Amino acid sequence: MLDRWHKKEKPVFTGYWFGFGAGSSDPGLPAISSGGTKYDYNGKTIHVFTSGAEPFICPKNITAEVFVVGGGGGGATDMAGGGGAGGVRNLSSVSITEGIHVVTVGAGGDGSGQNSATNTGTGPRQGNDSSIGSIVVASGGGYGGWESGDSGDGGSGGGAHGRSPNTASSVASPDGISPTTQGNDGGAISGVFAGGAGGGGWGDAGSSDRGGNGNRAPATFRDPSNPFGTPGPDGTFYFAGGGGAGKYQANGVPGGYGGGGDGGDANSGGADTAGDGATNTGGGGGGGGSHNPGPAGNGGPGIVFIAYPDSTFP
Repeated sequence: MLDRWHKKEKPVFTGYWFGFGAGSSDPGLPAISSGGTKYDYNGKTIHVFTSGAEPFICPKNITAEVFVVGGGGGGATDMAGGGGAGGVRNLSSVSITEGIHVVTVGAGGDGSGQNSATNTGTGPRQGNDSSIGSIVVASGGGYGGWESGDSGDGGSGGGAHGRSPNTASSVASPDGISPTTQGNDGGAISGVFAGGAGGGGWGDAGSSDRGGNGNRAPATFRDPSNPFGTPGPDGTFYFAGGGGAGKYQANGVPGGYGGGGDGGDANSGGADTAGDGATNTGGGGGGGGSHNPGPAGNGGPGIVFIAYPDSTFP
């Protein structure tokens, strides 16, 4: 099925002057829309953006359905918290004005190389925002907690670290659109040396047992040839799962459905490398296990979908 997807043409942006376009009030715009990978499914024209920043060319004012996921937060190392999932803006009716709108896909946050034995390395990193201009903004996920720092806020919060009990909350929406939150809290830890907690997901909060689960994308975007998202309990197309956590001399805990990276194992006193958030899901990176850790998991990049009826443009 993926062959059909990969054969879809992606337009190349070569400049802002296109000549006169029928149906547009701006003579500098084309007659039809462009941007990202463009395809049709169930009577809708859909644009999907998977990396970087790219223009969405909109020849007239439209009402669109959008699904925007921020980049997942990075996990941390040594009994550490998992990264929070990228925030999700799942909106059935958004006004997009005629013109050129830069669509940005947030990169995932880096996993940490922090080592508690030497207290060296850097802290994990926040995921980056995904956006459609300033119209819709999905926040990057919060980073996991590590020995030298509490976990971070984000679209979903990062999980707590096993040596410094704390929790993290998801943040208010930066685009001012209701609902004001875009995810769930990272998990808390009630005692030290217990290991970390999972990052929050779009569907629910993280816990000491797993990363928070994500949810399925709306039916509009579940084209069977669409390769994005991950499997979950109700099928495929799950996004924005929280990263799992590393534990103290025990197996790490899994990431949530929707691309959350698994926590690193440490049942032999060492630590296997934690899992990364899945590509283009906004999944949080997994936290590392105890002592002598390798890198924690990186957050997964986000994704942006824009859909409108096929009849919108000629």
